[in-house]
Amino acid sequence: MKVIIKWKNIGETSRLFGARRCLYAYLSPSTRRILYIDKADRASVRKRYYARDKRKVWKRMPRRLLLLVGLPLVEDEVKFSWQLLHDIESLLIYEVKPFLNTMSKKSRIPRPGMKVLCQGNWPVDRKAFMDGGWFNRKL
Repeated sequence: MKVIIKWKNIGETSRLFGARRCLYAYLSPSTRRILYIDKADRASVRKRYYARDKRKVWKRMPRRLLLLVGLPLVEDEVKFSWQLLHDIESLLIYEVKPFLNTMSKKSRIPRPGMKVLCQGNWPVDRKAFMDGGWFNRKL
Protein backbone atom coordinates (compact mmCIF):
# COMPACT_ATOMS: atom_id res chain seq x y z
CA MET A 1 0.00 0.00 0.00
CA LYS A 2 1.34 3.43 -0.95
CA VAL A 3 0.44 6.65 0.85
CA ILE A 4 1.51 10.06 -0.41
CA ILE A 5 1.62 12.90 2.11
CA LYS A 6 1.55 16.41 0.61
CA TRP A 7 3.09 18.74 3.18
CA LYS A 8 2.28 22.47 3.18
CA ASN A 9 3.54 25.35 5.33
CA ILE A 10 0.57 27.09 6.93
CA GLY A 11 -0.26 29.86 9.38
CA GLU A 12 -3.17 30.38 11.75
CA THR A 13 -5.12 32.18 9.01
CA SER A 14 -4.78 29.35 6.47
CA ARG A 15 -7.89 27.31 5.66
CA LEU A 16 -5.74 24.22 6.30
CA PHE A 17 -5.59 25.23 9.98
CA GLY A 18 -9.13 23.81 10.04
CA ALA A 19 -8.13 20.53 8.33
CA ARG A 20 -9.00 17.13 9.79
CA ARG A 21 -7.85 13.60 9.01
CA CYS A 22 -4.32 14.81 8.39
CA LEU A 23 -0.91 15.07 10.00
CA TYR A 24 0.77 18.19 11.24
CA ALA A 25 4.29 19.03 12.36
CA TYR A 26 6.05 21.83 14.22
CA LEU A 27 9.41 22.96 12.88
CA SER A 28 12.15 25.09 14.34
CA PRO A 29 12.30 28.23 12.17
CA SER A 30 16.08 28.50 12.52
CA THR A 31 17.09 24.88 11.83
CA ARG A 32 14.00 23.68 9.87
CA ARG A 33 14.16 20.49 11.98
CA ILE A 34 10.92 18.74 12.86
CA LEU A 35 10.29 19.09 16.58
CA TYR A 36 6.93 17.33 16.83
CA ILE A 37 4.59 15.26 14.62
CA ASP A 38 0.93 14.61 15.44
CA LYS A 39 -2.35 13.77 13.76
CA ALA A 40 -5.67 15.60 13.58
CA ASP A 41 -8.50 13.14 13.06
CA ARG A 42 -11.73 13.93 14.91
CA ALA A 43 -10.55 17.43 15.81
CA SER A 44 -9.04 19.98 13.43
CA VAL A 45 -5.41 21.07 13.42
CA ARG A 46 -6.62 24.30 15.08
CA LYS A 47 -8.31 22.41 17.93
CA ARG A 48 -5.26 20.18 18.41
CA TYR A 49 -3.00 23.26 18.36
CA TYR A 50 -4.94 24.85 21.24
CA ALA A 51 -5.83 21.60 23.09
CA ARG A 52 -5.23 21.32 26.83
CA ASP A 53 -3.18 18.15 26.44
CA LYS A 54 -0.63 20.08 24.35
CA ARG A 55 0.34 22.41 27.20
CA LYS A 56 3.21 20.13 28.30
CA VAL A 57 4.54 20.10 24.74
CA TRP A 58 4.20 23.89 24.37
CA LYS A 59 6.26 24.51 27.51
CA ARG A 60 9.21 22.76 25.88
CA MET A 61 8.88 24.46 22.47
CA PRO A 62 10.52 27.64 21.23
CA ARG A 63 8.25 30.69 21.05
CA ARG A 64 8.20 30.91 17.24
CA LEU A 65 7.44 27.79 15.24
CA LEU A 66 6.64 26.86 11.68
CA LEU A 67 3.55 24.73 11.21
CA LEU A 68 3.19 22.14 8.44
CA VAL A 69 0.07 20.20 7.52
CA GLY A 70 0.39 16.85 5.73
CA LEU A 71 -2.57 15.80 3.61
CA PRO A 72 -2.64 12.02 2.99
CA LEU A 73 -3.60 10.52 -0.36
CA VAL A 74 -4.11 6.75 -0.40
CA GLU A 75 -4.57 4.27 -3.22
CA ASP A 76 -8.15 3.85 -4.43
CA GLU A 77 -8.62 0.36 -3.04
CA VAL A 78 -7.39 1.31 0.45
CA LYS A 79 -9.92 2.50 3.02
CA PHE A 80 -8.65 5.59 4.81
CA SER A 81 -9.20 5.20 8.56
CA TRP A 82 -8.00 6.63 11.84
CA GLN A 83 -5.94 3.44 12.29
CA LEU A 84 -4.13 4.10 8.99
CA LEU A 85 -3.54 7.73 9.99
CA HIS A 86 -2.11 6.51 13.31
CA ASP A 87 0.17 4.03 11.54
CA ILE A 88 1.48 6.72 9.18
CA GLU A 89 2.10 9.06 12.12
CA SER A 90 3.90 6.37 14.14
CA LEU A 91 6.11 5.36 11.18
CA LEU A 92 7.19 8.97 10.61
CA ILE A 93 7.87 9.50 14.33
CA TYR A 94 9.82 6.24 14.50
CA GLU A 95 11.98 7.17 11.51
CA VAL A 96 12.43 10.94 12.05
CA LYS A 97 12.52 10.87 15.88
CA PRO A 98 11.29 14.44 16.53
CA PHE A 99 12.73 15.89 19.73
CA LEU A 100 9.39 16.52 21.47
CA ASN A 101 7.56 13.31 20.56
CA THR A 102 7.70 10.63 23.25
CA MET A 103 5.61 7.80 21.77
CA SER A 104 6.71 5.63 18.82
CA LYS A 105 10.36 6.74 18.90
CA LYS A 106 11.73 3.37 20.06
CA SER A 107 9.04 0.87 19.09
CA ARG A 108 5.69 0.68 17.35
CA ILE A 109 3.20 -1.79 15.92
CA PRO A 110 4.07 -2.10 12.22
CA ARG A 111 1.89 -2.18 9.10
CA PRO A 112 4.11 -4.34 6.84
CA GLY A 113 4.24 -3.22 3.22
CA MET A 114 3.09 0.36 3.85
CA LYS A 115 5.08 2.91 1.84
CA VAL A 116 4.88 6.58 2.80
CA LEU A 117 6.12 9.21 0.36
CA CYS A 118 6.45 12.77 1.66
CA GLN A 119 6.13 15.56 -0.90
CA GLY A 120 5.84 19.34 -0.91
CA ASN A 121 7.38 21.22 2.01
CA TRP A 122 8.65 18.12 3.85
CA PRO A 123 11.91 19.38 5.43
CA VAL A 124 13.71 16.05 5.88
CA ASP A 125 16.17 14.86 3.21
CA ARG A 126 14.66 11.39 3.29
CA LYS A 127 11.27 11.47 1.54
CA ALA A 128 10.32 7.78 1.34
CA PHE A 129 9.66 5.35 4.20
CA MET A 130 8.68 1.70 4.04
CA ASP A 131 7.24 -0.20 6.95
CA GLY A 132 8.86 -3.59 6.77
CA GLY A 133 7.60 -5.06 10.02
CA TRP A 134 10.45 -5.93 12.36
CA PHE A 135 12.80 -3.80 10.25
CA ASN A 136 12.42 -0.59 8.33
CA ARG A 137 14.51 -0.06 5.27
CA LYS A 138 15.16 2.95 3.09
CA LEU A 139 13.50 2.99 -0.32
